[in-house]
Amino acid sequence: MKTRLYFLIFCILFSCGESSLSDSEQETDRNAQTDSTAELAIGSSDTSRQLKNIEDIRKEYSRVISMAEKNSLDSSFFNYDCYGEKKGRVVFFSDEEGLRLIRHTYNEYSHFSATDEYFVKDSSLFFAFYHHVSWRFEGEGETRDDVTEKRFYLLHGKALKCLEKKFTVKSSSSGNLQPEMVANKETDCSSLEAVLDKFDLLTKYKGSATAPSCLE
Repeated sequence: MKTRLYFLIFCILFSCGESSLSDSEQETDRNAQTDSTAELAIGSSDTSRQLKNIEDIRKEYSRVISMAEKNSLDSSFFNYDCYGEKKGRVVFFSDEEGLRLIRHTYNEYSHFSATDEYFVKDSSLFFAFYHHVSWRFEGEGETRDDVTEKRFYLLHGKALKCLEKKFTVKSSSSGNLQPEMVANKETDCSSLEAVLDKFDLLTKYKGSATAPSCLE
């Protein structure tokens, strides 16, 4: 009789312990699922981030540049030659979101070279950066580079801010100013329409089976 009583008590205690452990595991599992859902929500909001101001544009610009430098973007390109007077290359960078960057490098008459970059999100241009260099000989075996940089911040096709920077680099001088030390000057964005026209022209050739022999 006592043996049966002890056995019954043992079974009851074992059942209670097993139930308590199961409840604990279920609570841990629920917490893990909640954390996982939260992480997915954060990731989703990061992927669908909207640009609202210049600070957002700068962050997105840095993000695209970082991806391009790490070769984490798909790319395609074409070359063109305008009768030997102007030659260039256009490179398209894309990811799962679509087109992210167009880089257009070109030169004209051997004394002018340029790199124009167009940064894209959701098929819209949000930032353009121009780096243009005109050079000439100055003195015996010396050269002078006159550099102009332009920055265009856009939102929904409208200009938020436009900046311009000019500086000179001489091959004979060791005291040239570093580009990052030269201040940008705000401009009236009057050249924005030309920027948008060039961007539209380049995007026409994204995925095109035939490259243009000359890009005007």
